[in-house]
Amino acid sequence: MVYIITGGAGYIGSHLAKQLLRSNHRVFVIDNFSNSSQTVFSGVTDDILEVSPVFEYPHRETVDAIFHLAGTRSVIESWLNPIDTYEGNLLPLARALELLESSAASTFVYCSSTDDGSPYSKSVRSCEELIRDTAQLYPHKRFIILRCSNVYGGEDHSIKHHGVFEMMKRAAMTNIPFVISESKSGDGSSSRDFIHIDDVVRAFLSVMSHPPGFFIYNVSSNRTTSIIEMVKSFSVKNRLNPVMGPQRMNDVSHPPADNTPMMNNLDWKPISTHENGFWKV
Repeated sequence: MVYIITGGAGYIGSHLAKQLLRSNHRVFVIDNFSNSSQTVFSGVTDDILEVSPVFEYPHRETVDAIFHLAGTRSVIESWLNPIDTYEGNLLPLARALELLESSAASTFVYCSSTDDGSPYSKSVRSCEELIRDTAQLYPHKRFIILRCSNVYGGEDHSIKHHGVFEMMKRAAMTNIPFVISESKSGDGSSSRDFIHIDDVVRAFLSVMSHPPGFFIYNVSSNRTTSIIEMVKSFSVKNRLNPVMGPQRMNDVSHPPADNTPMMNNLDWKPISTHENGFWKV
């Protein structure tokens, strides 16, 4: 089978690409490496992997699915520059949707996120509406929105690191303090719904058996964990020096994201528990 992954050199995209390659599928990655390392696919032969910086599919071979993960992902930066965030998410999506014609793909999967009220979150909701409108033109194709909660684990080749787990890893490796910054509680009690990257990749692959149409699912653990609980779990097998830092702009706790529809309609459920998952970062 043949897959296109936009943003395929990024955090989630590279893990998805490598899993597809391990399963002997052909992968066409579209990525300009603006926030990722070109070494992410070192050692992979070019007969099964092709990487391009432009939104074009130059081959006649029919594509089975387009996984769209390109775009701006930083919540913090979205508060500082919302215009760039909207532009950085809507424009790549429009180019990716245009690939439906040239590639004849029957499946389009968009990596969205749960709602936190940020400009980033609002921009991806706008993307979801564009996909919904496009889906009406192609009733025989499947359009799947996967709203991923806070993803952690695996290897992150991103140039800019905003994820709390990557920050913990770097703090543990360099023996520097890990600064806990929150906007309200100030004691590490703010919480998130965390999901391991392995579970996220399996979620993306599970949609290939889904009926045609437009659908939205939460890819989550359906439970929340406080920052301080997460630090304690991580510290069981990693040396970490946590300290309370200054308040972070617009940081709030998030309720768990309901993953019941995902589990009921697809052959998927989260496998990594928070306890063993935190140690796997």
